Amino acid sequence: MKVFFFNTRTQEEIPDSQALEASVEQALEIFEKLPQDGGSFLGIINEDAIHIQFRKYNRFMWLIEIPVVTKNGNFVYVCHKDKCKRIIDQLFEGIDPLLLAEFTFEDE
Repeated sequence: MKVFFFNTRTQEEIPDSQALEASVEQALEIFEKLPQDGGSFLGIINEDAIHIQFRKYNRFMWLIEIPVVTKNGNFVYVCHKDKCKRIIDQLFEGIDPLLLAEFTFEDE
C-alpha cells in the first residue's frame, strides 16, 4: 500500500503522484497526527490503484472519498474517527474498499 497526505498545520505533503510505500502502523500514525481543522487529508492507494482519501468533514465526523474518474464522481462515506482507523486497518488487510462501509455515489 502507498500513502499520500497533506498536513495543514505542519505543511508536510506527499502528493499522490509521489505516494510512498507504508505499513498500516505508519498510515495510522499519519492519520492520528492530522489536525482537526479542514484541508488536511490522508490518502491510501491499494494494490488495484484505487485511491481512498480520509479528511475532516465537520467537528465530529470524517469523510472518506473514493474517486471514480470514469464516472465523474466519488463514492463517499461519513463516519467517526475510530471507524476511519478500522477501515484503514482493513484496507491493509486487502479488503475491497467499497465493502468496508455503506458508500454512496455523488456526481461532481
